[in-house]
Amino acid sequence: MTRLPATVAAAGLAAALLTAAAPQQLDGWEGRSWQAYSSIAMAITGDITTTPTAIVFGNGASLAVQAVQQGVPGLWGFESAPGPATVLQVVPPANPVLLEGNTLCGMQPTYITLAVVADGSLAMTVYGGSAVPTSSQSDDVCAIYYYGPM
Repeated sequence: MTRLPATVAAAGLAAALLTAAAPQQLDGWEGRSWQAYSSIAMAITGDITTTPTAIVFGNGASLAVQAVQQGVPGLWGFESAPGPATVLQVVPPANPVLLEGNTLCGMQPTYITLAVVADGSLAMTVYGGSAVPTSSQSDDVCAIYYYGPM
């Protein structure tokens, strides 16, 4: 049996501890500001800021959320290639008044998925049903918004 030098073993242990203590990365959307990219996003939400606990809209309104699932594979937004998304639950239930008196969804939003897609833009899909979303190809989808990085 070969023994590793103490410095190599200590470096490996330190790397393992640092990895375990590092904050968990969601899917690349957290803690970022996004510029409204699609016409519907420009008209309803304006630019947004996303954090693991809230989405803040262009008029200053916010929506409290909590992550339910991370790295969920599927088709998100209008994308034709599958990719990962984070599923967020809207807690407590809310449908804030946004730009020009619009709301995020025509019904009470229950879940939101955020997915950074291939071109680096953000697809935000809003759902109004009780089932946890598995893709944007759901009858519970009430709106899809696109944003570009700022």
